[in-house]
Amino acid sequence: MQEGADRYFNQGRGILMLAGAFLLAPFGWFLHQQFSYLLVYWACGGGPVFLFHLGTLLFLLLAAAGAYLAWKAWNHSGRGWADEGGSVADRSRFLAFGGMLLSGLFGLAIVAQWIPTLVVDPCVR
Repeated sequence: MQEGADRYFNQGRGILMLAGAFLLAPFGWFLHQQFSYLLVYWACGGGPVFLFHLGTLLFLLLAAAGAYLAWKAWNHSGRGWADEGGSVADRSRFLAFGGMLLSGLFGLAIVAQWIPTLVVDPCVR
């Protein structure tokens, strides 16, 4: 199992999986914040407010995609922790676990940013 994971995560596809697992959720949070700021002016001008909710769903799906990639990389790298570190599979396992944690954290941050749009009118000054 270790040799297969070492080969997989040394190639471009495995590296892209780990990068996506680690970066999709923070990027989704950043885009959600920018999208929400952009929509405030439009919603105050009479645009539909439901786009806030639609954007939140879209960016939560992006964070969930990062979590899925992290879970998939975690399974592919052998789940669990080795006694000795230093191999490609160990590094990949660590990055996959970190990606799962980051996806959960930034998923919660997206939900936390969404709550005010449920409660407060976007045009309140």
